[in-house]
Amino acid sequence: MTTGTPTLGLWLKWMVTFLGFPIGGGVAYLLVRSMEGIAKPTIGGLVTGLVLGVAQWIVLRQVMALSGWWIVATGIGLAAGLALSVALSGTSIELRPLIVRAVLTGCLLGIVADIGLSRGEVGPWTGMFGGATFPWTLGVSALLGVWLMASPDIFKSVGGAADSDHLLGALVVVVAITAMAEVGRAFRFFNILLAVAIVVAPWVLSGAPFVARLNDLAAGVLLIALSLPRGKIQNRYGGCNPFIL
Repeated sequence: MTTGTPTLGLWLKWMVTFLGFPIGGGVAYLLVRSMEGIAKPTIGGLVTGLVLGVAQWIVLRQVMALSGWWIVATGIGLAAGLALSVALSGTSIELRPLIVRAVLTGCLLGIVADIGLSRGEVGPWTGMFGGATFPWTLGVSALLGVWLMASPDIFKSVGGAADSDHLLGALVVVVAITAMAEVGRAFRFFNILLAVAIVVAPWVLSGAPFVARLNDLAAGVLLIALSLPRGKIQNRYGGCNPFIL
């Protein structure tokens, strides 16, 4: 089995396995035919994830020692992500809901697949996933991003104000998840900039009722507070630990 740092060949094999995604999507379409409701996206995501997981297991198990948990985790992650994203943003193919669905599905798939990796020996990937910790502040920040994406439907925002909440909420989730990597912990400060935009946007863009403006104000202030603590750093990175902000 390959050990050490992931090689270019391993990365190329990893990319090839994503051919399983359109194949799984085709099988899912034959089964469910549409994305109406919650049950059909869940089933479609599960089928697509299982096919993708099998493709990755077949190609990568010689170098990563993937167990059957990887297949299960990929199926569950894609099913949960697609179901949640459809529940929050619907099935429109416009840019805004597409961004929301991509962010939520990708984050949930990554988290659950990481659990699948942790069920066994992962060889050269141990260091990659071992360098991430999960401070509660970043977890709440990610949930706050999800709340922002859902808030236009709750508070009946429309137009530019609704688009802003959807886009900024998605970016908050991406930044929070990225900052869970210990060496990238400073990325959380980008959420402070996003928080300022969250506070300002509903006052300068049309379509936000007063309660939605108050919601964004509270969310922005809370996001700034959550982005200040660094959280625990468990691993050693030579002489670089003092520079992890």
